[in-house]
Amino acid sequence: MKIEFLGTAGGVPSLYKSVSQHKDTVQRTGPAIYIHDLQLLIDTSEDIFYQLRRSQIYDIKYGLYSHWHPDHTMGLRIWETLNYDFINKIPQSKMSKIYITKQQKADFKKYLGHWDHLNYLSEIGVIEKKF
Repeated sequence: MKIEFLGTAGGVPSLYKSVSQHKDTVQRTGPAIYIHDLQLLIDTSEDIFYQLRRSQIYDIKYGLYSHWHPDHTMGLRIWETLNYDFINKIPQSKMSKIYITKQQKADFKKYLGHWDHLNYLSEIGVIEKKF
């Protein structure tokens, strides 16, 4: 089974420090893991578009979130990017299943508008929420 760490950095580097003080964080991207055999993506950091392109991953059947924190979830639009035909304004033939626990559902409703965003993605036909 091939497991690829797309990114492992958490948090946001301070803009008040010099680049040399951020040697580790400048090169590292946000947290995300892809399990190739399952076509499963875990977490969608803000860097997810570039991480997937760098790793040449274009089809994701399943998604999971470890928790609601922004460094793990602010790339939610990737589902739209992967599965929506922007030219014809219709879903593509792909749809990703996103598995959400009861706790995540409660957290996504409470923080950052994630639940509304997931509902939108479901309404346009690019994801299917699974509980």
